[in-house]
Amino acid sequence: MATALYELKLFAAALDQYEWLLKTKPDLVVAHYFIATAHDYLGEYEQALASYESFLSSADEKTNQLEIEKVKLRLPLLRRQIQLKQGVKQNPRVLHRINEPYKPTMKLAGIQQPMIRGTQVILFLVAIGVLTATGQVPHPDDQTAPPPLKVITRAERSQINESKDPKERIKTNS
Repeated sequence: MATALYELKLFAAALDQYEWLLKTKPDLVVAHYFIATAHDYLGEYEQALASYESFLSSADEKTNQLEIEKVKLRLPLLRRQIQLKQGVKQNPRVLHRINEPYKPTMKLAGIQQPMIRGTQVILFLVAIGVLTATGQVPHPDDQTAPPPLKVITRAERSQINESKDPKERIKTNS
């Protein structure tokens, strides 16, 4: 459920789910990463920094290599943003996040009722099962990898920038 909310860019709701997941499975290291990135997307930089550092302290170098590299690239800029006091300004009188947490409801007997966590999971699993059975969800083996990115060196970048021909810039940028 947390991953689905995260993919839908409902970061405040995903945070609640990841925090619940972390309470039930404290050894799930990658949850710290998703909590950190969700805080980051919401502009809650201090919380993001704390979660990134928690992730780095407990992450396995081999298993989480890609995430570790992303975090190491993000941390200097994040620290700078905190130093410049950027991001969401927290109002001490406001007890909720800027984006209200996602509170799912469903209609039962014509009355809108809040869903409990177990109901969310069951409905999510049923929906995935229906989509898979009808062939609307691609199987992981059917998916292809994205094309590799071309790495441009500084020398190539300066040649591109010095080129006066705009067509040359388009060819090298695509």
